[in-house]
Amino acid sequence: MNSPPASYYKCHDDEERLGGVRRRRRGSSRSRKKNKGHNQEDVSITHPEEAHVMHEVVVAHHGAVATDDRRCSRIGMEVLREGGHAVDASVATTLCLGIVSPASSGIGGGAFMLLGLSSGKAQAFDMRETAPLQASENMYAGNDTLKTKGALSIAVPGELAGLHEAWKQHGKLPWKRLDVQKIGGILTVKDLQRYRVKLKEPISANILGLKILGMPPPSGAPPMILLLNILAQYVIPSGVSGSLGVHREIEALKHVLSVRMNLGDPDYVDVSKVLSDMLSPKFAKELKKTIYDNMTFDPDHYGGRWNQIHDHGTSHISIVDRERNAISMTTTVNSYFGSQILSPSTGLVLNNEMGDFSIPMNVSAGLPPPAPSNFISPGKRPLSSMTPTIVLKDEHLKAVVGASGGGMIIAGTAEVLLNNFSRGMDPFSSVMAPRVYHQLIPNVLYYENWTTVSGDHFEVPADIRAALRKKGHVLQSLAGGTICQFIVQDIETSKGNEDIGKLVTVSDPRKGGFPAGF
Repeated sequence: MNSPPASYYKCHDDEERLGGVRRRRRGSSRSRKKNKGHNQEDVSITHPEEAHVMHEVVVAHHGAVATDDRRCSRIGMEVLREGGHAVDASVATTLCLGIVSPASSGIGGGAFMLLGLSSGKAQAFDMRETAPLQASENMYAGNDTLKTKGALSIAVPGELAGLHEAWKQHGKLPWKRLDVQKIGGILTVKDLQRYRVKLKEPISANILGLKILGMPPPSGAPPMILLLNILAQYVIPSGVSGSLGVHREIEALKHVLSVRMNLGDPDYVDVSKVLSDMLSPKFAKELKKTIYDNMTFDPDHYGGRWNQIHDHGTSHISIVDRERNAISMTTTVNSYFGSQILSPSTGLVLNNEMGDFSIPMNVSAGLPPPAPSNFISPGKRPLSSMTPTIVLKDEHLKAVVGASGGGMIIAGTAEVLLNNFSRGMDPFSSVMAPRVYHQLIPNVLYYENWTTVSGDHFEVPADIRAALRKKGHVLQSLAGGTICQFIVQDIETSKGNEDIGKLVTVSDPRKGGFPAGF
């Protein structure tokens, strides 16, 4: 694969060029091999201990885990090394993330797990939090604070029940081997038996010669697929590159966000028509006709009938095991430390997922009304931007990707896929490339311009920003965004087995994560 176009990303000759961003040079006490033309660490299968060196990309052969914490990546890798299934590794890794990063995830919250099996089958485990039985549509009387902080913001958590259900179906190792044993408290799987994990068929779409697998509603996968379908209408790669490509991406995203607010929990709302539209290339082609290359518009142009939700937080894990079973899983407690309530009996940080519902009485001057399809009902699951994704090529595993970052996840995940599969970037550069976002309301284009604690600087270049302003975009710099975990299987390099290739595994350095593999 090629490096990012020089016209797209800002680089500095006096510093290390990695993925088109400015980086501090980093050394390592361990030796490592570089693939010519790639900033990737090649881990020999004869030296599996080298697969967890502290760098953001490794190349493994038997199994790989990408998370935003190196300790959790390594825990998952050790489970795979012991012969565990990708599901086993996801249990251990997810429990680890709940311990080391309780502000973003934990068993006091929920998740979406997408499982691609080596047999070719796929499953979607919906362990999203649900509204309590006593919840009601008008329970907050328009008070945003009550739905985002405190006891009334807590939805019924589903992460542990979902992990246990997936493990019962596919796990190879004993559950006690996967329990990290540091959480404390008395919460058990039995305590959560009343919670119902929803096992669903994944949604899928064929785009640009790839098969994209995602979670059904209320996840962010249908919007992301629509975004990719719109952009696939242009000439690839030139039509989605440079400042014009960024403009088209943002314009398509605004259409997507507008359509998205017609989605809801399919057990409570009929979303069959809108879901069919979001997966349809024909519908994408019609939306593309309303995108103008020389200008942007107010939200009304995109059919912004309903106000947007703004979800938060999350952690994401991507896992591939020896047999090429794959897990893409995003987990959350929503806002930073969720409801900001620590369960006195279990010690768990409890979610504030009720904040992801729309409130009928919450109407603000100058803004569209809240979306009825996302109103509260007992047992209902709110809309989510979580977008765990698996990519197949010729029915073989090609990639596992997902992101944390709340309402920006849809755009962030799509950008990594576009970078790798449409813009010709290698996996590492695809993750490192500076990102742009939009929320439709407010009508602001957010662009990365920040330096991480490790010294990496991400910035959309000035010429791109100037071109976007000329088209009418209102720009605002953003110190943050999405954190992506990306595994790409290089099937073309396989030796005698078309199903097994090397795993190029990337953890996003924006949060200091490191992958592991062997």
